[in-house]
Amino acid sequence: MAKDTDQIVVGANGTVRVAPVGTAAPADASDPFGAGWVDLGYTSEDGVTFTDSKTLEAIPVWQLFYPARRVVTERDFTMAFALRQFAGHQVEFAFGGGEVTEDDPGLFRYTPPSPEVIDERALSVEWLDGSKVYRIIMEKGMVTENVETKLARANAADLPITFGILGDDAIAAPWFLLTNDPSFVEAT
Repeated sequence: MAKDTDQIVVGANGTVRVAPVGTAAPADASDPFGAGWVDLGYTSEDGVTFTDSKTLEAIPVWQLFYPARRVVTERDFTMAFALRQFAGHQVEFAFGGGEVTEDDPGLFRYTPPSPEVIDERALSVEWLDGSKVYRIIMEKGMVTENVETKLARANAADLPITFGILGDDAIAAPWFLLTNDPSFVEAT
């Protein structure tokens, strides 16, 4: 593979969206997101971190000091980001569901979900690098880490999110990447 500076990707800005599980994702990198996908608004300047991880079990043998084999026993894929907007649909997403109601004109109440509620969603992270568009789509997952928000005079009240994938036999690929980046042709 040759060195090519056009293949250096910068995620200068982007959009994080959620939808109910089963909502149709765009067919390619240029199709608009359809009904059901909600833009979660601003995230912190740290952007989004995605992690593809696996757990390996080493199989040792008597005759070797190093493992003779390694077996993948578990895989995981997560997206982590901090929501900078603190509003109704961001709070519902961060805290696993619940409901925002307007009790009186101009008076809103957020009620968290019952403890047994599991709020499963689809999630998309889209970023641009010039004319190149990249979209990672997770078709089923949930917020997996505790949400801890600091209220302080000089800080934004961020909602830190770690969104982890959930496996499902009905879903062909737990996550996928869509792009119009021509450098991906070399991978085939």
